[in-house]
Amino acid sequence: MLDLTLKEGIFKDPDVVGAYDKASKTIYVSASDSYSRKAFTIAHEMGHFILHEDKKQETFFRKDIILSDKEQRTVEQEANYFAANLLMPRGTLTRYFRLVRDAKHLADIFGVSHSAMLLRLKNLGMNE
Repeated sequence: MLDLTLKEGIFKDPDVVGAYDKASKTIYVSASDSYSRKAFTIAHEMGHFILHEDKKQETFFRKDIILSDKEQRTVEQEANYFAANLLMPRGTLTRYFRLVRDAKHLADIFGVSHSAMLLRLKNLGMNE
């Protein structure tokens, strides 16, 4: 068990859609987001918990904007990759893709956004 706390709320910064606070082991998600967006944000923040324990940073924010800092961008990409693998595992997705071959339908099956599914399919070389 990860022993994480999950809280929903509204962020003061409208660009923030999620956060992970290392000290309290708490993941925060935007209450106004869709189910699929919340699921990806939670998985993303779990990625920070598992992958970035060694980072000095105490709070990780998931934003809707492209970050300019190269190290921060790398950390966020790692968390996104973790989330994609957790929510859309290669083996399971491959089996469903052989049957369905429709990104929108696959997104519904896996509970992720259409854009997240398109990106995952592209990264796995399984374009529609």
